Amino acid sequence: VTVLRPAAALAAGDDYFLAQSNYDRWLPDDAADPRRTAAELTLRRLGAGEGATQLGLMAVASEYPVHNPHTAYTALMSAATGELHAFVREASCPLDVDATVVPEGRYCR
Repeated sequence: VTVLRPAAALAAGDDYFLAQSNYDRWLPDDAADPRRTAAELTLRRLGAGEGATQLGLMAVASEYPVHNPHTAYTALMSAATGELHAFVREASCPLDVDATVVPEGRYCR
């Protein structure tokens, strides 16, 4: 169980989010699958003001390699409001893979 503290209780430098992929959070990402690392970097860059919005979360979920040619759908959910937004995704690769948050060539090279 992971307990998230309210934003007001976070110390400087603490993360306001919990990013999850197919791997245990307490272990580093698999070198061949850095989706969680890419999501965390993007969320930190956006900050809580933008990253904790539905638009910010969609931006994170659309960042390569979080979104990659094997992404079938993306779901944004809110426990507070009960909202669920699901999107069927199309396969895509960035124009410049090396300019992404975490360069990863498994899918698009």
